[in-house]
Amino acid sequence: MRLAEWFQKKLEESKHSIVFITEGVIIEITEQIALRMKELGLKKKDLAERLDVSKAHVTRLLQGNHNLSIRKLVEVAAALGYGARCNCALRRARHPFSPPRSPQAWSPSRRSRRSPSR
Repeated sequence: MRLAEWFQKKLEESKHSIVFITEGVIIEITEQIALRMKELGLKKKDLAERLDVSKAHVTRLLQGNHNLSIRKLVEVAAALGYGARCNCALRRARHPFSPPRSPQAWSPSRRSRRSPSR
């Protein structure tokens, strides 16, 4: 099998993984933020001032490797003159995602290490 065929096969297999889907959403959100900043003529420094955070924090948000909470996403949207609405989370997927390979990721014991309350 040629390298290009192997790569294409792996890409098709991974398209339905939760990691692939998550990364796609992150890219879409950060692109929308960057586009809106461009429309408004805002620099990272300007958005940082509106959010009362450092320019470095805005840079991390736009790099896509920072875990953007829903709360922070709504704050960013408001700072850019947008509202926030969720319309994709509960849509039935054409292909179910592949769960993480590690069974520990879905283990209830990972959710809380505290003893049950009495």
